[in-house]
Formats: sequence, C-alpha cells, structure tokens
Amino acid sequence: MNTLQAALRATFAAALTVGLFGFAPAASAEDIGDTIEKYVGKTESMMGIYDSWNEFSAAHDALVPDDRQFEPDYTPPGSPTVPSSCAGSEKCNECYEQAVRKINFYRFSLDKGKSITNNAIQYAKKAMAFGDTGSAAMGVGGLGWTHKAKPQIEKSVLKIRKTYKGKYEEWIAGMQTSLQELGKCEAQFFNERDWYSRYGYVYYSFMANRYKNPD
Repeated sequence: MNTLQAALRATFAAALTVGLFGFAPAASAEDIGDTIEKYVGKTESMMGIYDSWNEFSAAHDALVPDDRQFEPDYTPPGSPTVPSSCAGSEKCNECYEQAVRKINFYRFSLDKGKSITNNAIQYAKKAMAFGDTGSAAMGVGGLGWTHKAKPQIEKSVLKIRKTYKGKYEEWIAGMQTSLQELGKCEAQFFNERDWYSRYGYVYYSFMANRYKNPD
C-alpha cells in the first residue's frame, strides 16, 4: 500500500466511524459492516444504509488492489499514430532511444497517476454517499457526519485533486519536451523538420486532454 492509499483509508475510515456511528477510529470496515447488518430489514432507510455500505465496501477494497490494476495503457483508445523514420534506424538509434525512453516515462506516470487518483476519488464519493444515506436516517444523530466528518473527506478530495494537478502539469510538460526532442532526431537524421508539428504536437494534445481530469 502506498502513502496516498494509507492516508486515504485512515482519513475516510476515521471520518465515517466517528462522525456517523461513533465507533472508535480503530474500528474496522468489517466491524462497522456487522453492526449495520443488524438493522437490515427493519426499515426502508436502513436498507438504504446497507446498500450504500456495500458500495462503499467495494470501493474500499478497490483502493488497495493488486498493482496490475494500475498498469499503464500505452495505446489508449483514439491514440493518434506517430510514425518515426528513426525507429529501427541504426544511425538514429541512440538519439531515438533517449527521446522515447523519456516519452515512455511520462506516459507511464500520466496513466498510473490518473488511475490511482481516480480510484481514490471514487472511493471518497462512495464514502460520502454512504455517510449521507446513514445520516439522513439518523436525524440529529447524523449531525456529526454533516458538520465534521463529511467536510473532512471533502477536504481530502480537494487535496488529492490539487496534488494530481501539480503532477499532471509536470508530466505533460515533460512529455511535450520529449516529443520535441524526438522531432529534433527526425530533423537531424532524416530531414523531417516538421515532424513535431505534424505528429508530435497531435500526440501531445491528445495526451494533454486525456489526462487533464482524473475523474
């Protein structure tokens, strides 16, 4: 589990357990789930809480999945074709490899960063949906959720978005620079002086649009 995932679990679990049900912060998802299950079938509102809890639990499990879930997609749908005369060329190989290594690094960072951030945001949304459902059924007892716990989660989400935005700007700028470097290789060895404007910029624009929003 990485630092972001650990922090999210701690923040959201504490906010939900203390703000909504009054459990100790150390209460586990299973403990809370068992308590909620005792009320299932008694009232329609409690059934709503149970349904929301199941959705929240699924999101909670997804926050710490096998790392393979976050393997980057190097050929996302709609990705433009980027031809290169340097690819496979012995005379251009060193220049090409250096540029492509950087491009792949930023592709990896953008895709994995968005996947993890999106997963965390969806987790938070499920947590808040569960909290809203439960607090509505509990009346005055749900004020701790409305005035304390929910704002805590919302604050965490804003921080996550801000962090992603900063990293996105760093990564997409690196992607653009790397594509421009590849364009210089194409110009130097194959006289493709407009390679970046014809192919590199199109790919950069696609990636910038695809990864701008983590949702």
